[in-house]
Amino acid sequence: MIQAGKLSAGTADTIIPLIAQSPNRQLEAIAAEHNLIQQSDAEQLEVLIDQVLTENPKAVEDVAGDGKKSKKALNFLLGQVMQKTKGRANPKVASEILSKKLS
Repeated sequence: MIQAGKLSAGTADTIIPLIAQSPNRQLEAIAAEHNLIQQSDAEQLEVLIDQVLTENPKAVEDVAGDGKKSKKALNFLLGQVMQKTKGRANPKVASEILSKKLS
């Protein structure tokens, strides 16, 4: 599920004890029950990213700058997306959408 992008490496650490408690259950069922499956749907993430960009105009402006401030602002915006999804957004997909919208 990690290779397929359905679980992050961090959630893998969380799910291992859950699997041990329920060895006869399917991994995907356990992950879904505990809300551990990454959100990779680009359309859903795009809506959230649009909200984050609207709510954080200063960070959007800072991304247009150069150097550390730009990178820091981009990381801040990605963090806001992760916060809105309670850490379930696929960071790779979210980062690609953010970069596309900010370029």
